[in-house]
Amino acid sequence: PLIIQANDIISDRRTKLQEAIRDGDDKKIAQFAKLYGLANFEGDSTALEYELLSRIAPIPTSLALAQAAVESGWGQSRFAKEGNALFGQWAWRADQGIKPLDASNSRAVIRSFATIYDSVFAYMHNLNTHYAYRDLRTVRAQELEQSDRVSGIKLARYLTAYAELGEKYVYVLQSMILQNRFDIYETYQVAPQS
Repeated sequence: PLIIQANDIISDRRTKLQEAIRDGDDKKIAQFAKLYGLANFEGDSTALEYELLSRIAPIPTSLALAQAAVESGWGQSRFAKEGNALFGQWAWRADQGIKPLDASNSRAVIRSFATIYDSVFAYMHNLNTHYAYRDLRTVRAQELEQSDRVSGIKLARYLTAYAELGEKYVYVLQSMILQNRFDIYETYQVAPQS
């Protein structure tokens, strides 16, 4: 449900961005540009709008589930238990997280969060803004032009930079999605509260 809720917020933002583009609301577009790391974008308004649309889009539920399971050891890792960190996101200041016992970088910590939801939303924002995931966003944008659903298995191909395992990480994620049938959750929605 937390993945679906975070995606609902992103979808709502996407709708608001599309309305701002349609209405020529440059102030609202600038707010989204700042929020998604494009405040100093060099290019015309059409290029900015395209880049924003590629960044403000949901992450497939199957992919988020697979990454959470892999990165947190099904929620059993020390980082998940002590810092609500489901996605193994690194940070570079000691006060931002938990020090790994065997990190490849001595300055690195695993980012910790006040809530699990905060971890989910930060993970999605990372994929939607970090330069290492540009190809993921490009492919997702192309897929969204043709359909309202994007395959987590397909997008996993573009996550070699997420973990030190590189190509093996992609294989692990795709296997996790297939073996656990996470793709069935792609169409799930959180029921409205009555």
